Amino acid sequence: MAQCTCLFNGCETLTTHESKKCNFHRNRAKCSVPDCTNQVYARHLCIRHGGKRLCRYPNCYTNARAGDLCAKHGGAKIKPLCFVAGCDKKVYGNNKCIAHGGGKSCCVSQCSTRARTGGYCWRHRNLVPNSPIQQDPQESLISIIDELMAQEIPDQGQRITPEESIWV
Repeated sequence: MAQCTCLFNGCETLTTHESKKCNFHRNRAKCSVPDCTNQVYARHLCIRHGGKRLCRYPNCYTNARAGDLCAKHGGAKIKPLCFVAGCDKKVYGNNKCIAHGGGKSCCVSQCSTRARTGGYCWRHRNLVPNSPIQQDPQESLISIIDELMAQEIPDQGQRITPEESIWV
């Protein structure tokens, strides 16, 4: 079979081996509607053919976002506003915006600035502890094995009886 482009709509990548799909789409399903080359979203259908829920608002045929409504009819979650009268800023903690005391304070004692990164304010951000150096798991496993082998291998002059051996 000669290589051709992937069967999915808009994919120009060459197919793999005897498949009609490229390497990226090889485990993805095609919409069950005849002659549709879109990728399945849910229930064996692409979004265009009903794979995604529609807005439950009357006479609206837009896809639902959060919950059962589209973005136009209230599907997006709106963050509450600050409880201080006349303030129209979003809440960050204690039902208040940053300007009115919402959010967390810096971890440094006597600092009243709001925390930004790792519990510290912008002035004390250099105090954020560095993340531990990631060690290669294979390297640590090798060092553990080396340590165990060094403990188990006897000196050349010492003999082990079969009863003393841990391998019997």
